[in-house]
Amino acid sequence: MINFICNKKEGKDMSYKCCDALLHKLAINPDNINFCCSPYDNKLQYLNDYNGQLIDIEDYKKRRSYYLEMFKSGNIPAPCQNCSYVEEREWDEQIGFKFISISSRTKCSCDCFYCVQSKGDPEVKRQLNTRECWDVKPVIKALYDENLILKDCIYIIGGGEPTEFPEGELEYLAYIGLLTNVQIVFLTNAIIYSDSIEKTISVAPSELKVSVDAGTKETFEKIKRVKGFDIVWKNLEKYIKATKDNPKGRVQIKYIIIPGVNDSMKEIKAFTDKCFKIGCKHIEVAIEYDWYGENQDKPISPELKEAIKYFKSLQSKGVFFGDAHDWFEKQLR
Repeated sequence: MINFICNKKEGKDMSYKCCDALLHKLAINPDNINFCCSPYDNKLQYLNDYNGQLIDIEDYKKRRSYYLEMFKSGNIPAPCQNCSYVEEREWDEQIGFKFISISSRTKCSCDCFYCVQSKGDPEVKRQLNTRECWDVKPVIKALYDENLILKDCIYIIGGGEPTEFPEGELEYLAYIGLLTNVQIVFLTNAIIYSDSIEKTISVAPSELKVSVDAGTKETFEKIKRVKGFDIVWKNLEKYIKATKDNPKGRVQIKYIIIPGVNDSMKEIKAFTDKCFKIGCKHIEVAIEYDWYGENQDKPISPELKEAIKYFKSLQSKGVFFGDAHDWFEKQLR
């Protein structure tokens, strides 16, 4: 087995500004691999024009070292200069991954108008749903064989939509996660039920995340641009029941607030009522990325403030602010 360790030099202060994403994260996308999993285009990239070749660890080390030396010299790479995750402290430079995001396929039965891939464009969506994609299994197997998936890794199986992967692929990826005993995270729209996901969340350290974003069928279909509202809630209830005897398994339902679309109290209360009815104890609240990018420094509407206050009042029931947590808290002061 290969064991790559970058040790601290004795007597040297190794405190410097950096980010754990550069040191220990890998975001595997359809045509590139990034150190960073930010949804924005401006991010620290590892490989472009990627088509599924095995990762050359020596090449990875060189590329990582290039950016690492920039950080150590105080020359922070341009994509990272305004990132809140950059901080100064002592860093573990061991080669290995604490975070792996698998998003190598693009087919998805949803058509969310805020999708970071299609940008809401129907033609782009059609292309994403029909494009040829390479097989990620050998890439993940090689990382496993070289002991590069660390024991405290967060291992995300995304998409497109993982329940629409070719036969056996989702099962294989889940199996690697089980072998390494990592924290497995499934990102799904829950329109298609998966026995493989059910089995995994019933026994392993795992999490299923679903962004529903609506409490009524009308708003769900407006945002997702597909039908399936009732089946999603039915499937979520089944998934939650699957975690009943697994203290390390959970289902997390997400509500992305889209101002002017789903920020009414009627919509939000309908959503939380459904969550509580099916026994969900983990409800994440986020704000839509593009709106946030354009409006984070502007005053918010009374309606949005009321919605944020309402979600805050439900903390004891498992509701929490995820993305843009500090921004949400700021709105309550």
